[in-house]
This record gives sequence, C-alpha cells and structure tokens, in this order.
Amino acid sequence: MTCPVRNQMSSLFWKYTVLSLVIGVFLACGNSQEKARLKLGQMNIKYNEDTFVDRAKDGDLLVVRLFLQAGMSPDVTDKQG
Repeated sequence: MTCPVRNQMSSLFWKYTVLSLVIGVFLACGNSQEKARLKLGQMNIKYNEDTFVDRAKDGDLLVVRLFLQAGMSPDVTDKQG
C-alpha cells in the first residue's frame, strides 16, 4: 500500500525540480547582446563605431568579438572612413 502524502510530496518535488531547471535555462540563455555590452562597459570600453574600428586595427580580438556579439556591424567605418 502506498502512502498518499508521500506520493503527493514526490510529485511536488519533481514539479519544482523541473520548474527550477526551466527557469535556470531561461536565465542562462538571456540576451547575449546585452551581456556583451555589459562586458564592454565593465572593461570601460565605449560601445561606438570609432572604438570598434580602433580595436580592430589594434588586433584586439576579444573586444572585437564582444562588439560583434553586442550587435555592431562588421562593415562600419570610423570618422576617417
């Protein structure tokens, strides 16, 4: 004979476990553009076309990748063209 209270607790445990996993995946995915812009801000790097071009000229691959992830077009030019 099974205990109804135990079955109910087990059912709630699994429901909350699945719900927690779904919420965790949702939060982990987040907005990658926003995350990249926040990371640039934490590095004190302005998110603008001139800075992007300067960093690309310097070969700063990490920052260039962050700019691209943040939504910067790879076809931009600086003020000098």
